[in-house]
Amino acid sequence: MTISDVDTESAVGALDQRLRAASTVLLGRGHDPRPSAPGRAGALLLPELIAACQRSGSRQDLWLLMTALGGALPGEEDLRDASRHMALGTDREVQTRLLDIAFELASDSDGAYELDIVRDAVVVDVDFCARRDFHTGIQRVVRETVPRWDEAHEILPVAWTDSYTALRRLHPWEVPNVMAYQPGGGSSAKRADQGVTRLVVPLGSSIILPEIPEPEASDCYAALAQWTDNRIVAIGYDMIPIVSADLRPGFEATRFARYLNVVKHADHIAAISRSATTEFAGFSQALGAQGLAGPRVTEVLLPASPPDRGVQAAAGPADDARPVVVCVGTHDPHKNHAVLVQAAERLWREKVDFELVFIGGVGFMGPENMCFTPLLKAGRPVRNLGRVSDEEMANTLRSASFTVFLSLHEGYGLPVAESLACGTPVITSNFGSLQEIAEGGGCVTVDPRDDDAVTAAMRTLLTDPQRRRALRDEIAAREERTWQGYADELWEASMSGVVSA
Repeated sequence: MTISDVDTESAVGALDQRLRAASTVLLGRGHDPRPSAPGRAGALLLPELIAACQRSGSRQDLWLLMTALGGALPGEEDLRDASRHMALGTDREVQTRLLDIAFELASDSDGAYELDIVRDAVVVDVDFCARRDFHTGIQRVVRETVPRWDEAHEILPVAWTDSYTALRRLHPWEVPNVMAYQPGGGSSAKRADQGVTRLVVPLGSSIILPEIPEPEASDCYAALAQWTDNRIVAIGYDMIPIVSADLRPGFEATRFARYLNVVKHADHIAAISRSATTEFAGFSQALGAQGLAGPRVTEVLLPASPPDRGVQAAAGPADDARPVVVCVGTHDPHKNHAVLVQAAERLWREKVDFELVFIGGVGFMGPENMCFTPLLKAGRPVRNLGRVSDEEMANTLRSASFTVFLSLHEGYGLPVAESLACGTPVITSNFGSLQEIAEGGGCVTVDPRDDDAVTAAMRTLLTDPQRRRALRDEIAAREERTWQGYADELWEASMSGVVSA
C-alpha cells in the first residue's frame, strides 16, 4: 500500500495530528482540543512551525518538523536539502520545498499514521524478532535479553513500518514473539491482529539496537544520530560481511556498509567478545580519517547457557557406545563444514566407527550445495536434523560424545558456548572469539584450515574416552555466565553516562 491508496481525509487528519504533536515541542503549546475541518490545523500550523525552526536554528527541530510533515523519518540528504532552502529561500519557497520533500517521504511510506513523541525513553528496536519466527544467533540474544529488561526497567520496544520509513509501536501479536517466544507463535491468524499503527518519534532518548537494522532503517538512524539529541547504542556482533566478504554473498557487504553508517555516529557499541571488540574498535579508530570521534566500544561478553535453559550437564554416552559427533551451524561457507566432512570420511575409511549429526539451516548457497550430501549418498552414518527446537538442540548436545565447530570467523560462537553449557566437549578453531571461549576449558583447538589437524583431533576424541572425560571435568570447573548476568551488564553498559531526568 502507498500513500495514494490511503483515504484522503484520513491522511489529512493524520497530518493534522502529527503537526499538532510537533507544535507541543516547537511552539511550546498544548494540543488545541477544538475540532476543525481536516487540513485546517495543519495549514495554520505549518508556517508557524517553519518560522520556529528558522528562529531556533536547531537541527533537531528541523528533523522533528520533517518527520511530522512526511510521516516518515527523513534521511541525511532530505534534511540538508530542507536546511539549505530554509537558509536562502523566501517564506513561500521554503514552504513549497519542505512540502515537496515531505511528499516524497510520504510517497515511500505504506500508510498515513499518527505519531507519539516520546522523551527520555529507552527505545529498543526489535523489528526482526517481532516480525519473524527465525530463532538463531542474534534472535536468541534478543529474546533472552529484552524480556529481562522489560521486567526490570521501563523500555519501549518498537518495530518499523512495512516500508521501513518510520518507527512504530509493536502490534499485539508481535509482543509475545519477542517477550515470550514460542516457535510458530507468529501464525497468519495472529498476524491479522495488527491493531492501530502509531508512529514513535523519540527525543532525548536512548535507542538500543540489539539487531542489525534493515538498510532503509539504517539510513534513517544515521540521520537521526546526527540531527537529534537521541543517543544510539548497538550490540556489536561481528564484521563478517566486510572482513570475510569472500565467504558471504555479495549483497551483504553493501547492506552492512549502510549499517556501519549508523555505527560511525553511534554513542556506544557493546561488542559480544574480545574479538568483536577489536573489530569495532578498529573501525571506530579509523573514523578519525573523516574527522569523526567514532563510538565508544566496550566488551560485554555473551553467556554460555543451555539452549533450553536447563541446568543439568551431560554425562555423555557410555564409553562403549557408538560415539556421536554433532555439528551446529548454518551451512554457509564461513562455517567451514567442509573440513569436518573431509575429516569424517578419512576416519570412516580408517574403520573408526561414529555417527555424524548436523543441526542448522540450509544457508545462502541453497540445498543443492550441502557439503554432506555425498556422504549420505555413500551410505555413511550421517543425519541432518535441520533447524530444531531449543529442547531438541539441548538434548542432542547433551547426548553427543563431542561437538565440532570450526568456523573461519565468528563474533562469538554460540554453538561452542551452548555445547559447553550442556557439558559436552568441543573441537573448535584456534583463533578469534572461538579461542576466547576455549580458554575456559573443555575444548580442543585446531587450525580449521588444516585437514590433518582436524582429523587428528577427532581421531583422539573418538578413540580415547579418558580424554573426553578429562574435558568434561574441565567443563565442570568453568566459570558460569548466565543470560541474566549478560542482560544486567549490557543494560549498565548501555545506560552508562545517561543522567536520569
